[in-house]
Amino acid sequence: MHRMLCAILLPAWLALTASSPAADAPLRAVPFEKVTVDDPFWGPRLVTNRAVTAAHVLDECERTGRIANFRVAAKARAEGKPQPGGMRGIFFNDSDVYKALEGCAYLLATQRDAALEARCDGIIEAIAAAQEPDGYLYTSRTILDPNNMPPGGPERWSDMGGGHELYCAGHLYEAGVAYQAATGKRTLLDVAQRNADLVAKVFGPTANQHPCGHPEIEIGLAKLFEATGEARYLDLLRFFIETRGRGDRGRPLYGEYAQDHAPVLDQVEALGHAVRLAYLQSGLVELARLAKDDRYLDASRRAWDDIIHRKMYLTGGIGSQGNNEGFGIPYELANGSAYNETCASIAFIHWNHRLFLATGDARYMDVLERTLHNGMLAGWSLSGDRFFYPNPLESTTGRQRVAWFDCACCPPNVLRFIASMPQFAYATGARDLYVNLFLGGRADIRVGDVDIAIEQRGEMPFLGRSAITLRPTRAAAFGLRIRIPAWSRSEVADGSLYSASTSDSGATPIAIMVNGTSVPHTVERGYAVIERTWAPGDVVEVQLHMPILTVEADERVAADRGRIALARGPFVYCLEAIDQGGRTPLGAAVDPSSAWSVGPAHVELGGVPTLRGRLRPVERTLDGGVRTGEPFDAVAIPYALWANRSPSAMAVWLAKDPAAAKPAPAPTIARRAKITTSFGGDVAAISDQLEPSSSGDHEHPFLHWWPKMGTEETITYEFAEPTEVGAVEIYWFDDTGRGACRLPVSWKLDVRRDGTWSPVEEPSEFGVAGDRYNRCTFRPIRAEALRITVTSRKEWAGGLHEWRVEAAPKGAARDTQRQGVRFQGSTIAALEL
Repeated sequence: MHRMLCAILLPAWLALTASSPAADAPLRAVPFEKVTVDDPFWGPRLVTNRAVTAAHVLDECERTGRIANFRVAAKARAEGKPQPGGMRGIFFNDSDVYKALEGCAYLLATQRDAALEARCDGIIEAIAAAQEPDGYLYTSRTILDPNNMPPGGPERWSDMGGGHELYCAGHLYEAGVAYQAATGKRTLLDVAQRNADLVAKVFGPTANQHPCGHPEIEIGLAKLFEATGEARYLDLLRFFIETRGRGDRGRPLYGEYAQDHAPVLDQVEALGHAVRLAYLQSGLVELARLAKDDRYLDASRRAWDDIIHRKMYLTGGIGSQGNNEGFGIPYELANGSAYNETCASIAFIHWNHRLFLATGDARYMDVLERTLHNGMLAGWSLSGDRFFYPNPLESTTGRQRVAWFDCACCPPNVLRFIASMPQFAYATGARDLYVNLFLGGRADIRVGDVDIAIEQRGEMPFLGRSAITLRPTRAAAFGLRIRIPAWSRSEVADGSLYSASTSDSGATPIAIMVNGTSVPHTVERGYAVIERTWAPGDVVEVQLHMPILTVEADERVAADRGRIALARGPFVYCLEAIDQGGRTPLGAAVDPSSAWSVGPAHVELGGVPTLRGRLRPVERTLDGGVRTGEPFDAVAIPYALWANRSPSAMAVWLAKDPAAAKPAPAPTIARRAKITTSFGGDVAAISDQLEPSSSGDHEHPFLHWWPKMGTEETITYEFAEPTEVGAVEIYWFDDTGRGACRLPVSWKLDVRRDGTWSPVEEPSEFGVAGDRYNRCTFRPIRAEALRITVTSRKEWAGGLHEWRVEAAPKGAARDTQRQGVRFQGSTIAALEL
């Protein structure tokens, strides 16, 4: 149904939001190596990337065998036989090494480092030795470890939907181009070209018709074409885009997950795996630019519009679901289970940058800035050596970044992204200089036939002031275009998914002075335009309105109903319990009598300004009600910086109405009990009194026993003192269609009395139904502990959301034992919520 609706709605969106490209588009980004960052926020992060992240990523690639795989592949080549036990890790791990080398190349481009360069040269030597004579390069298929074969087995190109051969190739091409540009050394570029020449022979309109299931080679081919001028690489780029979704070419399609369900020019919404979608869209924009064919640009903008209107998180993150690492149905933007892969944010930023360069439209830079300062940056620790893969917008107990992953696409992606991040700051047209990001530092830029040194100084992104000094080599006439950020207009981003309000909504978004005098400007495509003849030393002072925005989501976003979020400048803010004296922000509501204000800088988190306000704690009561407590002072920090201290509950969206909060649990029998389980898991989840919407609810915490499947597992409630109980209720967890947990086969309930375990007497039933509580009454007993034993389905794991315990009326246990009367659940005194 929603597919049909989308086909109707999208053209209307495009009519509202599309604009023709700027007269001098496509624009050119000022290369990152021409930009020197000296900025209170970004400067230290770039230093950390160079000093910590680069070595950490290379060390992990060594430790996990990713680099060794190339050496083993070279041995397999030399000996002409497979290497049993030689392949370490996942079949596409080659790509992590290529991304790491690309990131190091960007570091070398801005500052040569003999030790780093020598280390990279050694890795490149191993890569070159692993390449087969005809140019084929994919270590898992050269090693041919029988215990770790790639999809499709030993035959080349045998599983194009899942094999990732061309995905790895695309990252190889990007790394080869970057390393040659940085160092002048061609070895890796030559490896890349030999591989690309082989691919050009194997694939094409009259040859192999299969695209790669994971787009990326398209971006690599665009860079390879521009670096070499070889037209066959552009032809191959066009082929891989045009063959996608073409079921009429005699091949099976991979489906929506891999954006292979329809020809790209006929696709009307963002579907499937988020990283794949964003990489593909960057390829479309590159093809539109290089082939001068705006059909591909229009198709890409349709997908972008769909995301902005229905599928983007407030943080700029994309891809709500973990089961496909991608998009769900429109407005499905859960917070606690939000996936928002770090790589997806990086890919989304690059896609937005390409759309900006193609159109000159600031709305793409607005989204880029939002994702850069929030969705992407949250994936990387302040220390530089810890990472998030998913990036949720709330956490009940807190999370911690980790040093590495088995599937480690994100850490090397962060390395290469941060090293090249300054490329987003400026762009040029035929006679215009675009200031996109307010990034302290200096850049060397050429507009037309004039070289210009530009310097930015100010207090961005903390305060809205920036001074831009222009030093052209001679007086020159050109247009200076300064982006007016959406947040300075008290807006979130293009589209209607989020709306913002502020007590200072009437302020002017931007004020500009040149050499101390106010100057008139026009506004075009979100940029303040000043046309004049610029002299060396001219200073442009910019004052941007930077209010605290109270943000609300479209009512169709169920997860955010009755809630608000806070934003200021490019930052979305969150609250961590560690800043609230241990109180969880999830169990609180905004105090309507107080306003939020800018607070002192948070020294522990790099000097970023905090926001200060007041919240009211919301607590569940034993009678099933909810009450609010006295207001307490609350502190908000930028979302990007959460989880850099000890684990702590976190929330971006705050309850406006107490009914939208997640109340602190009442001191019920279950909540007061000591909980143990036979195998790991979040035991506190089963007594947190957060009502699941269904057995498949991932928004609230749950206990599961994955990856133990088909086993018998136990959970025990041990009471501080003997307690009279007479019934339990269990809400089972089942994530069919998303994970490996299913409703159990059966369960039983035991009670401990006088130190001895025995089954409860006269149980009513042990239900295993989904999407509801399964109630079991039994003869009341004075219990020291209760234990459930759960038998999972064969080849599936089990789990549960809640286990409630009901107290028997006082004395009921003694009465039933004396009279032999079965206790009826209807007389239970206290129902636990």
